[in-house]
Amino acid sequence: MKTGKRVGRVNELKAAGIQLKSGTSEGSLRDNISFASGTLTLPCLLVNDSTAPKLLNLIAFEICPDFQNDSQVITSYIFFLHSLIDRPDDVKELRKAHVLINNDDAVAGSDEEVARLFK
Repeated sequence: MKTGKRVGRVNELKAAGIQLKSGTSEGSLRDNISFASGTLTLPCLLVNDSTAPKLLNLIAFEICPDFQNDSQVITSYIFFLHSLIDRPDDVKELRKAHVLINNDDAVAGSDEEVARLFK
């Protein structure tokens, strides 16, 4: 995987005038990420107690030598979220934009916990 410059925290992007928008969770992950007219559209991600193990398993699957597709889309998306999220206030903005959602505030509910997940 190529490494590049860090994109910038969510709040840095927002300060630069970039808006966040939740896209659809239907179809390919790659097809649901876009940037046009100052709006960054990202697919929504459900955050709960099982998110960390699920994401780690998906990353492990993608880097497995027997995996037939070497695109590493999930891994790239998680690293992209890692570059966007540095502090709880970044998580708060992603929640406001419905990019990060959870259906139970008691489950992985604090912005601090979610920020730690992506560090």
